[in-house]
Amino acid sequence: MINYINYGGANGITGACHMIKTENSKVLLDCGLFQGKDRKYYSNLDLYFHPKDIDAIVLSHAHIDHCGRIPILYRLGYNGKVYGTKATKLLSEILLYESYKIFNDDCKDNACLFNIEDIETFLANYVEIDYDESVYIRDDVCIKLFDSGHLLGSASILLKIDGKTIFYSGDIGKINTPILKDPEQIIGADYVIFESTYGGLDKHDSNDFFDQFNEIIINTLNRGGKCLIPSATVGKMQEILYLINYIFEEHKFKYKVYIDSPMSSKIVEIYQQCEEFYDDEARERLENGDDPLDFETLQYIYTKEESMRVQNIDEPYVVLAGGGMCEGGRIIYHIRRQIENPDNSVILIGNQMKGTLGWKLVNGFKTIDIFRNKFDVNAKIYNFPSLSGHGDGDSLVNYINSMKKNPRTLFLVHGDRKSQIHLRKRLDIDIVKYTKFLEEYPLV
Repeated sequence: MINYINYGGANGITGACHMIKTENSKVLLDCGLFQGKDRKYYSNLDLYFHPKDIDAIVLSHAHIDHCGRIPILYRLGYNGKVYGTKATKLLSEILLYESYKIFNDDCKDNACLFNIEDIETFLANYVEIDYDESVYIRDDVCIKLFDSGHLLGSASILLKIDGKTIFYSGDIGKINTPILKDPEQIIGADYVIFESTYGGLDKHDSNDFFDQFNEIIINTLNRGGKCLIPSATVGKMQEILYLINYIFEEHKFKYKVYIDSPMSSKIVEIYQQCEEFYDDEARERLENGDDPLDFETLQYIYTKEESMRVQNIDEPYVVLAGGGMCEGGRIIYHIRRQIENPDNSVILIGNQMKGTLGWKLVNGFKTIDIFRNKFDVNAKIYNFPSLSGHGDGDSLVNYINSMKKNPRTLFLVHGDRKSQIHLRKRLDIDIVKYTKFLEEYPLV
């Protein structure tokens, strides 16, 4: 008897946690933190299962909403292994330590989710496996990882148990994402647990944005302005840097490009350690002696003092800074300093959540509040919601409908119910379930 139990990411995007239970084994697929509005409904400390009872964990990728509760499991008695790719381990280490710093600033000793020792235990018990490698993690459970194209080292997971196959998508990426390979298509599976983040959006606004992005960068610099690009530090920032590198080398620009994020240089080092995960175009550039994440005028900013100095430079430049929705990170300080200059440009990447400063900029607010001070929005504002790490609805539909073997049951996860309902209408699958939190589903 095989059962699937959802412990997170059912009717919500974050908190991924899926248990596959057999007569002899309990395997978790991800165990991530609930974030954003999901924290109103779900607790990160109420696990609803005992960590000591878990036999193995398979991790799809390093984003905190997929790995962030694993150190908690070790703190509460889990003593098994975590399986995933090399890149996922390296990125998880950086992100978990960064999360710990945030928790340590915001909580008292007895309220922190995990500590440094818990992260170290997680890392010590991590087992690196390659894509397309069949590995028995239990006597009755064999797994194989496929590149999901979402983040460096991200994986979809196929489990073989007692003659049945179970496929967990993790997060499915976009086609033609810089650096990353396209999502790897599987033949099919008996049961599929599938993400639906953008299931309600048939197509991203623009999948071919590069020409416009190129034009904005060139025009802004040539008129003496500065380009401010808020970005998530892991994944998105490296993809944007890859594109800027291309622009600067193509036009032989000597303007400075600043990366204002203390963590970002470590992330780039990890990318450079994991070049085997790059797509063909990025690897070809490397073979020709061109590191796509490094160029002559690139400069990293580490301290607040350096950041303040850059904000006061008169010359044109490009700055990428942490804080994708402009709600935190050093990008706030750059916006405060540069937003009133009409020669400058703010280039927003990805969807902006309603109510955030990024959302206000996209929606044409003429004045904004930063640290209780009002600023006129004179800089030019651009938005590229299509530059997301998730595939749009068309991509998800094509992925499922291209399977040669239709699943007996497809479980939709990691999306709000509205997105899931929209996605379900487009799928050529007879049995599709809107997964429920704590619900147990027999896979018979």
